[in-house]
Amino acid sequence: MREEAAPPTRVWGITVHGGEYYLAGLGRSDGRWQLLEATRWPVGNLVRHVFLFDRGLILGLPVVWRPAHSLVPAGPTIDATPTDFFTCSANRTELTNHVGRLDENILGVTHDDIFLATVPLFFADNPVDSFVSIYCHEQYFLIGVVHRRTLMVSYRMHPPKPDWLAGHLGRIERHWQINADLPEFPSAVYVFGNDENLQRGVFAGSPEIVQVDPDVNDSEPYLRAVGCALAQATEGGTYLAGESHCAKFRHKRALLYYGAAIITVLTFLASLAIGFWDAQDRQRLETVRAEYHRTIAEAPEAQKQRALLTELAGSIHRLGRITGKRFQWSHFLEAVAAECPGGMGFVSMGTRIDDDSPDRVVVALAGWANEERFVNEFVVRLRARKFISDARHVSLRRDPKNPEIFEFQIQCHLLKNIK
Repeated sequence: MREEAAPPTRVWGITVHGGEYYLAGLGRSDGRWQLLEATRWPVGNLVRHVFLFDRGLILGLPVVWRPAHSLVPAGPTIDATPTDFFTCSANRTELTNHVGRLDENILGVTHDDIFLATVPLFFADNPVDSFVSIYCHEQYFLIGVVHRRTLMVSYRMHPPKPDWLAGHLGRIERHWQINADLPEFPSAVYVFGNDENLQRGVFAGSPEIVQVDPDVNDSEPYLRAVGCALAQATEGGTYLAGESHCAKFRHKRALLYYGAAIITVLTFLASLAIGFWDAQDRQRLETVRAEYHRTIAEAPEAQKQRALLTELAGSIHRLGRITGKRFQWSHFLEAVAAECPGGMGFVSMGTRIDDDSPDRVVVALAGWANEERFVNEFVVRLRARKFISDARHVSLRRDPKNPEIFEFQIQCHLLKNIK
């Protein structure tokens, strides 16, 4: 035996009103249906149709009811016969247009009056299988006759005044009594809304009030969409058209949509990450560039130091020839390098044999310092060396071009053969 399909837990219905689609989605929890979604959009908004994803829709269209044996032609219509007694017809062009727009999600097309049957069946407190349901439109009463859970026919009765309701129902019941082929006229009555004046208009008994959700109770297009959605949860039903071919693949198509959305999100996140890393790299590049420019700015001073070292090497060579390498020049240069403070540098160095004592060499150092104390400290440190004597600064003044720098000249004597 073939297992019966499990009843759906989520259903969607859609109707057309005033150039807009009205979509209603319901979910079943604890044996009761609840409204999950109610939205609308213009019929021409094709982009919105993409976001239906894998929803399976029952489309409800306006119909015209007439006796099944009527010989009056209905024009270019699509007909459906819910029972042997009545037929409902929808405009063929309108059906083709809307099915074409919603082709990827259509599970079936029914008449939008079906809410007169399905809503009481699922939202009334103690529903029966046969009943009369009444909806008060601003221009007419919409009265549906339901037999064995199937809407047989709906009537539009004018005017929509509570005092006229009993007369409307009486005429409908007499029509059923005259036609012996029709089943027994139902005695149970369901009324949409909560209008006390409307309740008093019912000629016999007290009707049961049907409420769906506060968001849609007063909206006829949404009520019709809810009724179409609930058609998926009923057996049989009256359909103008069946499931579209494209709707069979809606779940696979939705997976493609979800995959594309995930890829889009991941691409966006990746672009953000790349942008962040790029910003970090730019910041590091700016830091390196600033360090580079700072080094370039200090390059002239480095060039001066290299020139000074070259000059010192030449002086040492000349002194070595003159004195027979008796003076400890290496010790002297080591002392100068060791005792020189960080904020001080040299520009030139001159040497000559002391005229008064051949055992001494007069050394003259010229340079710059950031502070005056650096020069004084350097002179004091030279005096502490045994092979250096008479260390003193000959001149010390601010640089005319840069007052923050001091220019100095230092003179001392280098003794022979003393380490």
